[in-house]
Amino acid sequence: MKKENKNAARVGLFVILSVLLFMVGFYLIGNNQNMFGKTFLISTTFHSVNGLKKGNVVRFNGIDVGSISEIDFLNDSTLQVIMRIEKKVKPFIKKDATASIGSEGLVGNMLVNISPGGIAPPVEDGDVIRSYSRVDTEDLLDALGNTNENIAIISKNLLDITAKMNSGQGIIANLLENESMSDDLAGTLRHLHQTVRVLESATQQVNELFIAINNGEGMAGQILKDSLFVPTLVRSSERLDTALIGLNQLVDKTDPILVNLLSTSKKLDDASAHLDTLIQHIDRGKGAVGALLHDDLLRQDLKQTMSNLNEGTKRFSEDMEALKRNIFFRKYFKEQSKKNK
Repeated sequence: MKKENKNAARVGLFVILSVLLFMVGFYLIGNNQNMFGKTFLISTTFHSVNGLKKGNVVRFNGIDVGSISEIDFLNDSTLQVIMRIEKKVKPFIKKDATASIGSEGLVGNMLVNISPGGIAPPVEDGDVIRSYSRVDTEDLLDALGNTNENIAIISKNLLDITAKMNSGQGIIANLLENESMSDDLAGTLRHLHQTVRVLESATQQVNELFIAINNGEGMAGQILKDSLFVPTLVRSSERLDTALIGLNQLVDKTDPILVNLLSTSKKLDDASAHLDTLIQHIDRGKGAVGALLHDDLLRQDLKQTMSNLNEGTKRFSEDMEALKRNIFFRKYFKEQSKKNK
């Protein structure tokens, strides 16, 4: 009887211990999955999760704040990672926070790190935050492999160049062995150095000139700083345009006058030539005027003729007056006088 009681006690103790261990394990697992606290869900997307699994840790600023709830395919190149986060850190995770995949140490489990955002409002249940994909270890190793290959190629090329230099091939070998070429190169470098110094001096002078202009120094600076210069220049330009238009109109109007002046000038030249010819004829005694000027007898006859004409005209006038007073012609002259009036 005592032996049976001992066995029953052992079995009961074993059952109790088993139940306690099961409860402790269930609590630990549930606590790790945030099954017994207030949580909320957020998600992000990655092109590759790099071995991330459901239940892996989610960290915020290096602190475990949740776990991976689901990993689903959105399409053939995008994966959605749903995270269950403790509600107490919700005010600190902003909508512009960034999620990235990391690992616990060098060979530890994969996890999701959430970096804090800026001044955006806190996330809400069901929000999607942006993600950042770090360089994969395999990609890094591939890049290192390519770099090593490139280094090997460069080393081989350097060895080939060194061998050619040692055998006297190429420009560098000639520079090392030919003193005249080395001197020419040194002179060229000196001239180039002098040219660079001249260019630096010119650049400095140009900079000083621009600084002086910006400070309003000199004529150019005063013009640029003077706020009245541009309006005055515009008004002067408008006046000049108006003057040019008036000048063009005046030229259009004076064109006929100039043509007439040219024609008159030509006629005057012709008249002057004829007058010179006439004067030459007169000087030579040709023509009536020349004869009058050079023949004294003709002048006396002309004077006598003119005197006789004057005398005849005087007598004719006296005769006409006598006719006007004559009784036979008085009526006729009165009628003619009335017609003329």
